[in-house]
Amino acid sequence: FKNDKHFLAQIGCNTNKTVLDTQSYAPFFFKENKIFGLKSIIDQTLDEEPQFLHNGGNDAHYTLKSLLVMAQAAWHISQIMI
Repeated sequence: FKNDKHFLAQIGCNTNKTVLDTQSYAPFFFKENKIFGLKSIIDQTLDEEPQFLHNGGNDAHYTLKSLLVMAQAAWHISQIMI
């Protein structure tokens, strides 16, 4: 978790939290100042239709996949800017 927070801080994300919240990072990632729900985050980050949302295990699965996609894209952008 320490390395994750360090990486996210390097690309400009606020990491003064103990929880990585996709809803907090989505406006930064999509460059839109609005609140994103899980479904809209999934639609913009994953190339699949989510199944059985609002089931804790499924929400966690899609949240993690979406967060990883956003982090990977941010990492690629940060490498271009070096």
